[in-house]
Amino acid sequence: RVDFGPRIALILFTCLVSCLAGVAFGAMISVSKRLSADGKIGVVVGVTMTCCCLAGLVVSDINYIIAEKFPPLAWINPAARISDAFYCLYYYDNYTRYTENILILLAMSLGCILITAFFIRRQQYESI
Repeated sequence: RVDFGPRIALILFTCLVSCLAGVAFGAMISVSKRLSADGKIGVVVGVTMTCCCLAGLVVSDINYIIAEKFPPLAWINPAARISDAFYCLYYYDNYTRYTENILILLAMSLGCILITAFFIRRQQYESI
């Protein structure tokens, strides 16, 4: 029952960008020819759980420790960017940090989409 007030459009936009990042990552993993279906599921679950753990969604203070000790890891973690975007909407009146989080998520999504497109263009299908 957290009241975000008039920022509901930004919350929905954050959800949309987060979904885009998740789908783009899943698509990137799915185009791998070397992994079986179970291997792909294992990679997605493993990476997702690692990102969530490092974002502080399992252990509350780990995100702050990682941000102090190794900031690049905190900035490339999509789960940390998503949770930080929601925190920014709740706590800050300024949208600078929120915008940074959204831009990083969009850049990650674009990178995954480009990698997916690169690998898909090399695949051939029997039905074509």
